Amino acid sequence: MGVYQNLFKPLKVNSLTLKNRIIAAPMDGGFIDAHKMEFLAARSRGGASLVILGSCHADNDRSHIAPGWPGLYDPFIEGFMDELNIIHQYGASASLEIMHAGLWADVAAFGRRPLGPVDMIRNIGKDADGVKVDAMTEDDMAKVADSFASTAARAKRLGFDMVMLHFAHGWLPAQFLSPKFNTRTDAYGGSPENRAKFPAMIIDRVRKAVGADFPIDMRISGDERCEDGIRPEEVIRFVQLVEDRIDMVHVSSGIDKYLDLTTFVEPPQLYPHRINVHLADAMKKAVKIPVVTVGGITGPDEAEQILAEGKADCIAMARALLADPDWPEKARKGLEREIVPCLRCLSCYHVATDRFTHGCAVNPVFGREDRVGADLRRPRSALSVVVVGGGPAGMKAAVTAAERGHTVTLYEKSGRLGGLLNISEHERTKIDLNNYRKYLVDKVLNSGIVVHLDTEATPDLVKAQAPDAVIVAVGSVPNKPPIKGADLPHVVQAIDAYRIIPRLGRRIVIIGGGEIGCELGLCLAEAGRDVSIIEMAGRLAPLGNHLYRAGLMLLMEKCKSLSWETETACREITAKGVLVRGVDGKETLLDADTVILATGMMAQKDVAASFQGIVYDVKVIGDCVRPRRVDDATYEGFFAITSL
Repeated sequence: MGVYQNLFKPLKVNSLTLKNRIIAAPMDGGFIDAHKMEFLAARSRGGASLVILGSCHADNDRSHIAPGWPGLYDPFIEGFMDELNIIHQYGASASLEIMHAGLWADVAAFGRRPLGPVDMIRNIGKDADGVKVDAMTEDDMAKVADSFASTAARAKRLGFDMVMLHFAHGWLPAQFLSPKFNTRTDAYGGSPENRAKFPAMIIDRVRKAVGADFPIDMRISGDERCEDGIRPEEVIRFVQLVEDRIDMVHVSSGIDKYLDLTTFVEPPQLYPHRINVHLADAMKKAVKIPVVTVGGITGPDEAEQILAEGKADCIAMARALLADPDWPEKARKGLEREIVPCLRCLSCYHVATDRFTHGCAVNPVFGREDRVGADLRRPRSALSVVVVGGGPAGMKAAVTAAERGHTVTLYEKSGRLGGLLNISEHERTKIDLNNYRKYLVDKVLNSGIVVHLDTEATPDLVKAQAPDAVIVAVGSVPNKPPIKGADLPHVVQAIDAYRIIPRLGRRIVIIGGGEIGCELGLCLAEAGRDVSIIEMAGRLAPLGNHLYRAGLMLLMEKCKSLSWETETACREITAKGVLVRGVDGKETLLDADTVILATGMMAQKDVAASFQGIVYDVKVIGDCVRPRRVDDATYEGFFAITSL
């Protein structure tokens, strides 16, 4: 078990023994295809003790989160059997998460209306659409409880080792538990005890359907993270009420369907690690059954510490096992430095990105498992590869080339590897990005790659190496806007500001409210500076994904020394501050000791173009194509090599 004594201890849950304390949390609901099957296989063979299939609908009537979404009924049973078999094939146990969307159900296609605790018009949350929701009758409750029970019984018959009842994140059972949604005045509303009756009914009928020895897990929001939600102490009281009929409790937080509250369901990189551990700890002190924690746990050291401190019995991970499905086995074998760290960037979450994403920022194989097999990753012949640039795209290309057996030489004009990732060393919200930087640098330095630092590659230098292929990843440089006063001594570029934070003035104006400008502004404000951000667009961080922006705004709004103006242009920088013009045409001088330019980056297209023609295979990747994100750098670095 190496250094992770607690992480790799077995755990008995009713009649099931888990081989370790690592659970692959549900994140794969929806239709069954080759990609999903390989995704399940990867997490199973990677060493997780339990793999949970997500979002199985309790019935084919009113529980659907999306029309046609699969449940354990015809015609989907054979597909679930295939998923179950592939999990078992690689030695993991399998659980099925059973859910009912309740008032959020999308059932218009079936000629139905959603069910919820009360009659209402669905005009709340990010999917407000004016749909009429019907208050559940006692007959409705009995029918839904029976559907949970029959689905659990079918899961047991099919061969699942456990079921998870989804009572978290604002779905139907949580809608009854929470005063945010449950304003009933009958026996199923009002007091916490009344609000618990219907969820307890579901558990009673599931237990009766599966028998005493079949493991039942329950996922619950330990804190809904809103003032009108169920209080943490009420959640604990509910679990105490039902713990004699369940075998494990999986403590999450937040509510789906509200952008700000969903940031706690899928916490972005701006939020601290171990975000729900305090909730699991409180639960563990109050109940006798095993407690699972989830949320912002990405490394084996922090997972081991949680278990060693007795704050949880198991660690559930979703995105971390997407970034590197072999996380458990690497940790068990003492290869923790080989684990690809998750950025928590939410590139993998299509709801956050509107599907404008490659998938995973650090795992280019995710979503392409059926196409990027072992054959594609093996070279047809060993080549000599020169990589120009040691930022994320160049490093990913160099490491991929070395792993495929090529001879690799990398040139970096600065004195260190990392490129723009190096700013992650200076800010607490960039811990995940910094972990990825360290991982890539470590891989480059330990993969047999010949690295030349402080060496600016030229076409003649590269040509002299007589390479078979050249990968150009020379990156981008800060954009210098045509603003009067931009050359004044108290004006600095954002990427330079990180390195001189102690020398920056007390009053700071940041020109540019994109992601870099906002994150830097938040960092400086939290460090005690008075910060103003000026952005020409109508909103801050306009290119950030939905959940990132929601989390960012929550943090910024809490910071009293941080202010911002949108639809505002910088007219001039003076020795005293920044002259700005608002949407109303009014000009104002903002006092500033330091002015920071966060006005974007420019691709070094001309530098990249100078390497064309050296050999037939010259591939230009990363920010020198156009400034973008880490997922683009990873994707292009990987496929620049696998396509050789």
